[in-house]
Amino acid sequence: MQIDVMLCDHAQVAGDKLFISGGGIDRFHVEGPGPFQVGFAVAGTAAVRPGEAAGNHLLAFRLTDAQGQPAQFAGDAEGGVVSGELQLTGSGTLTPGVQMISFAFVFPTVPLARPGSYAVICTLDGAELRRLLFEVEHA
Repeated sequence: MQIDVMLCDHAQVAGDKLFISGGGIDRFHVEGPGPFQVGFAVAGTAAVRPGEAAGNHLLAFRLTDAQGQPAQFAGDAEGGVVSGELQLTGSGTLTPGVQMISFAFVFPTVPLARPGSYAVICTLDGAELRRLLFEVEHA
């Protein structure tokens, strides 16, 4: 299975099509003493071959700091986790060829405790596929 994924301002799936606005984010500019509110979406496609469609596959995302530790949140979100999951379930009876599955996870308000380097870690069935890196900087 091949996964293509990016950070963007907004994303949604409608009619099996992926709609993206403001794709390719790698930094956020924030003001004030904090908490530092950032909003983003994780969007992409999964190319599923017929032999991979049987059974369940878990596509998951989690937000960490640059050292791979859970991101530190501010206020009521302290100790919270920003993550998303997509359960791909198939019967293995797909027609020959590759089936494209579009996905979008929207995180409209993430209250980070501090500026710095972060990563959205993308995994498939527990194996890391990609790290989407971004910086949160004072404006």
